[in-house]
Amino acid sequence: MSRVTLIGLRDVDQDMVRRAASFVARTFMVDAGPGPARPDLEPAPEAGQGQIVSTEILRRLLGEVPDGRTRLLGVTEADLYLPTLSFVFGHAQLDGLVAVVSMFRLRPENQGLHPDPERVWERFTREIAHELGHTWGLRHCTDRSCCMSLSTSIEEVDRKTADFCRGCRALLREAQRRERTRPRSAPGVPGRPEEAAR
Repeated sequence: MSRVTLIGLRDVDQDMVRRAASFVARTFMVDAGPGPARPDLEPAPEAGQGQIVSTEILRRLLGEVPDGRTRLLGVTEADLYLPTLSFVFGHAQLDGLVAVVSMFRLRPENQGLHPDPERVWERFTREIAHELGHTWGLRHCTDRSCCMSLSTSIEEVDRKTADFCRGCRALLREAQRRERTRPRSAPGVPGRPEEAAR
């Protein structure tokens, strides 16, 4: 069986990480649990920008992958971006072993609104499902309610659910079946920007 280990990076609430691990276990039907907090895996924000490039977190996580079947999901409170995008909610190695989800833009208070912990949790689970779906090779879905729908705004995150549509669920199960039958392999490296899903 595949395993997903969730790793809280700098300043992340470990209770949220533990709760998220239970969500991952139920949603993906895998062994999932929190790993020890690893603030050292989160680089310092870019000078003058206050953001972190997401590919650097993926690179650091990849160096921690213990085998060819354990996925690592980093959880950060940092604001993430890519050179081609001013921000991202998360980032994953497509058909790979590492992903990261940022809480920063999921929190209403970071947009000048009142805190709403339940809404943050709903958004968080949607982005977890989305990024981990990418690690099993799923691409963006045209069904706007599917968790694999592309989100470039918080409104798009709020429009979708934490569930896979029927087609994406079938693709996920097939990818998991293939993974169970293939030999263990060494972890790869994050792909080029067009190969790394967001």
